[in-house]
Amino acid sequence: MTTTGASTVVTATGELDNAITERLQECLIKGISARPRAVIMDLSRVSFCSAGAVRVLLTAHSHARAEGVACAVVSSHRAVVRPISALGLGHLLLLHPDIAAAEGWLSVALDDSSPAPNF
Repeated sequence: MTTTGASTVVTATGELDNAITERLQECLIKGISARPRAVIMDLSRVSFCSAGAVRVLLTAHSHARAEGVACAVVSSHRAVVRPISALGLGHLLLLHPDIAAAEGWLSVALDDSSPAPNF
C-alpha cells in the first residue's frame, strides 16, 4: 500500500484466490479508513481473480463510497477484466488500463466544479 497526498494505491499481485481474500479486504479497508480522497486498487499484475476476490472489491467499493472516498480499479488483464465484465459490474468497479489513467479519471471525478461522479 502506497499513500500520497490525494490517494492510496493498494497493489495486489499474483493470484487473488479465496485463500487471500481476507488479507485483501484488510488492506483495502485500512486504505479506505485512512480517508484519502481516492483509493486505487492496482490489480495490473494479477493472474487470477476468484469470485471471492470480486466480492471483496465490491465490498471495498461500497465502503469507500459510504466514506466519500473515490475508487478505481487498475487492470487490463483478462483474469480481472473478464469476471467483472461477465458479472456486469463494470459500472461499479471502474476499470482503467494503468495507474496514470486511473489518476486522470480521478482528477476529473474529484474536481469540485464537476457534477458528482458515481464512485
